[in-house]
Amino acid sequence: MVTVNWKLSLIVLAVSPVLVLLSLLRYRRSGTPARRQRRAEGQIAAKASEVSRQCTWCRALRRESYEKERFENDSAEALKESVSYSAA
Repeated sequence: MVTVNWKLSLIVLAVSPVLVLLSLLRYRRSGTPARRQRRAEGQIAAKASEVSRQCTWCRALRRESYEKERFENDSAEALKESVSYSAA
């Protein structure tokens, strides 16, 4: 490329470090919300598994409505987190 157009080569070499720096900064910013979202989804999956394993206990102790409300609250929080991540 240098032999074809040396002016264009200089422009590319001047702009490349700036583009790399900006992409690294953007990657770091988007990493934190993504980690929070994955953690929240993992917690919801763990709670769903826990509730399904303890279904007979929930019915015996009349805690079905409490567990359902807890799961809905946690999934609503995860939904808010995923919406805020996708908007960023």
